[in-house]
Amino acid sequence: MDSHKNGNFTVKSGYRKLVNIKTNAAAFYDPELATIWKHLWSLDTLPRIKTFLWKCVNDIVPSSERMNRVMHSGSDYWSMCHQVEETTKHIIWDCPFARAVWTSIPGARRSMENSDTSVDTRIISWFTNDFTKLDAVWIVKMANATWEIWKERCGCVFDGKKPNDIEVIRNIQHINNMTGSSMKRTHRIVHINSSVYTTQNKWIPPAISTYSMCCDASFKVFSSINHTGI
Repeated sequence: MDSHKNGNFTVKSGYRKLVNIKTNAAAFYDPELATIWKHLWSLDTLPRIKTFLWKCVNDIVPSSERMNRVMHSGSDYWSMCHQVEETTKHIIWDCPFARAVWTSIPGARRSMENSDTSVDTRIISWFTNDFTKLDAVWIVKMANATWEIWKERCGCVFDGKKPNDIEVIRNIQHINNMTGSSMKRTHRIVHINSSVYTTQNKWIPPAISTYSMCCDASFKVFSSINHTGI
């Protein structure tokens, strides 16, 4: 980062650097990529999953290969197979464990036909070709699977657990049930005077003489215990 002539960093020098970055970024603005980012951040899945996809596209996932390249630290081999260098591509797609998980995702094989495709190209292709015609929430399912494979990797590295593809597939199915169309919650509005119930998919400010109440609920199937909070 730029600094003053005396070599000390200041807020002023940092501000100048940010202005230069912004100016250069505007000169290289890519409308197609901007559209992809818009679709990615609007996916009906958890924020941490969307953030992880963004990291994959920008090559900042902390794999061993990435850590060695940037910080010269970390192990060269993947803790789950101990055979090849741990790159993001190998973690998510190339490892036999990951490929076993992907067999449970409809249409996943079609997006993995070219084994030489880079991580960013493969994820971007989800938003730019006809793969989305396979299922209305196909991209969400692919994103969820990518995240769960990464979580399993982290469990092996930091908790010393053994990879379990069946468990990961179940976790993917569970998170699929909570995301996609399930995240488009319906709000119920009660009009005090008329007692008429209406529903809508997007929240809007309540009308005059109307109260909007937000609530949350939980339910245990085995014990039939339920709780509601307002």
